[in-house]
Amino acid sequence: MLLHRSAASQQPVRMTLRSVIIGLGGVARTHQLLESHSPGEIRWAVRRGEIRRLRKGVYAASGSSIAAEAAACGGRLTCVSLLRLHGVWVLSDDQRIHIDVGRNGRRHELDGTLTKAHNTPAATCLTPATVHDALRLAAQCLSSEAFFAAYESAWNQGLLSHVNREWLRRNVSPRMRWLLTWARGDAESGLESLVRLRLMLLGFRPRTQVLIPTVGRVDLVIDNVIIETDGERGHADPQSRAKDLVRDRAAAALGYRTIRLNYAMVVHDWPESERAILACLGRKFV
Repeated sequence: MLLHRSAASQQPVRMTLRSVIIGLGGVARTHQLLESHSPGEIRWAVRRGEIRRLRKGVYAASGSSIAAEAAACGGRLTCVSLLRLHGVWVLSDDQRIHIDVGRNGRRHELDGTLTKAHNTPAATCLTPATVHDALRLAAQCLSSEAFFAAYESAWNQGLLSHVNREWLRRNVSPRMRWLLTWARGDAESGLESLVRLRLMLLGFRPRTQVLIPTVGRVDLVIDNVIIETDGERGHADPQSRAKDLVRDRAAAALGYRTIRLNYAMVVHDWPESERAILACLGRKFV
């Protein structure tokens, strides 16, 4: 039975069903709830809205969540859906909920919910997948560079331990494993990861997160060229724009040329961006 002690009385107090489910990751099966509560208590908690019955034998804490939607569809949250939930940068237009239904599981249709099912033999519970396991599946769903960017994003946010990273290298394709040898944990944006990878594939070795006196920290440096990635929305507000201009002026005084790339320039118009970078470096665009 799941108990905790009241600070005032130091007497054991049984956890509510909602607390039990939250402790299990937001979704639970009936047999897990029966370890601490009776069938009648479960039914009563559903009636008063404390918990929700998603389908036979599956319950969620009150309040909608993407993990609960995944469970209602028959699996646990994984792949790009799990990564987005953790704030990992994902370059993909796929808005389906990715679920892992296990080796012999099946997907349940839910009105208004589009899903993509994965079949992982080890998936036996409805608790959302781990970040490193979600990345393993994402390596099969995303392009090579999108997977690389997601991996670096997760690493930068402290979501991947050394053990997790080694496990991933053993469990992805040779192509992805080769890319991961170039990965770093200091990339501060997915766009930075994409640009650095593309430049490395062209034969360059950009320095990353370089601290330049009077300028500050910059994303990438090759020779005397600074490359800054300004995010999906860019530095559009006047204060940020003014700071960028001051930094660029300071860099110019030191002999640097600065190229600023926003989301569209990296994702949708890379050939022109590559041409500009190569021109600054005195290289020909092929």
